[in-house]
Amino acid sequence: MPYRRLPKTDQARLTALCAVIQQGERDGISDPVAPLKLQHEAKTLLSQYEQALFIYRQSLSNQASSIRKSRENIKMARLYISHFIQALNMSIVRGELKKSCKTHYQLDPDSNSVPNLTSEKSLLKWGERIIKGEAERQKSGGVQIYNPNIAKVSVYFDIFKENQQEQKIYQLNTQRYAEAVKKMREKCDELIMQIWNEVESHFVNLPWDERITACKKYGLIYYYRRGEKV
Repeated sequence: MPYRRLPKTDQARLTALCAVIQQGERDGISDPVAPLKLQHEAKTLLSQYEQALFIYRQSLSNQASSIRKSRENIKMARLYISHFIQALNMSIVRGELKKSCKTHYQLDPDSNSVPNLTSEKSLLKWGERIIKGEAERQKSGGVQIYNPNIAKVSVYFDIFKENQQEQKIYQLNTQRYAEAVKKMREKCDELIMQIWNEVESHFVNLPWDERITACKKYGLIYYYRRGEKV
């Protein structure tokens, strides 16, 4: 014997709501199978559900686009910060600067290695230290480092930071819209259940096969269990 199962996907829910709305319009208002109140709720919910899905998918798209853009921004910020530290080390090796000046950047004066800039967190930390440290060193009378200079480093670092903030906003928006869609799904499932119960109740006196056929017009979905004869 076939059993009834509620829709499991967003598209299936939308299809179920559309089916009862369209069949209700064909039935008219004189003797509706699905109560008019529930039909009206279905129309309202359908519009809200579609809008919520559109906003959520648009937010996902924006977030994905921001992530793709951030990869290049991270790459450039890492490149310029790394190159600046290397240029600083080479200036010390050439004797143009004293190694003690590295304390301005919170770098180890006795090491010429570049800090690990693999993670975005470390990139953010060292970018801020390098920019602040260079400003402090120049303020104390130090000559400017070139190729790259700190202004160029700051440009790419600021772009990286702005993109980080943008991603956080997109992430928060997507989470909020996902929660709105989740609530819509719950409301939709509850309403579909009410409508389907009313429809099945209306056709309860029909023979089984005729009842199934009649109910399907209103979007009801029936399944046979595995191995069950159709």
